[in-house]
Amino acid sequence: RDAAARADREDRGAAARRRHVRFDVGRDRGACASRSISQVHGEPDWSDGSADRETSDESGRIKVPPGEESYTLRRVWLSREEEEGYYYGAANSAIWPLCHIAYARPEFNESDWETYSRVNRRFAETVLDEIGSKPAVGFIQDYHFALLPRMIRDALPDASTAAKPSPVL
Repeated sequence: RDAAARADREDRGAAARRRHVRFDVGRDRGACASRSISQVHGEPDWSDGSADRETSDESGRIKVPPGEESYTLRRVWLSREEEEGYYYGAANSAIWPLCHIAYARPEFNESDWETYSRVNRRFAETVLDEIGSKPAVGFIQDYHFALLPRMIRDALPDASTAAKPSPVL
């Protein structure tokens, strides 16, 4: 039984490592609505991103949903190393247990934190690029982007940001 459970966890871990992170800039639909759009249009929530790489413009923008384009998805491509340090390292091994008061000891690693900070900076630069000089309100959801509100406000003091959970970092 223990071997079967371990094999299942390893299979899920391998599948999770094939995932990527995407960022949606445009008309806010919320997580539930975004998930519903994905399910209605038969698009996976997570994929290897190869189709998006082939169909997005040079900045990673894609008009969605296909055939009924109503908003723009802006992709932020991560390397395998960034994915490991940012997503699986700092976000899921350190910050997740803290935010969820989980019965799991947070694992802190300096290089993962550096990668987490660097990736949050890339997302902030992407948001700022999309905002330009337009007035903007941003809702940043999840511990994966705990540094993002401050980075955006430091660069654009008039920007309004709201975060969930409210980051203390």
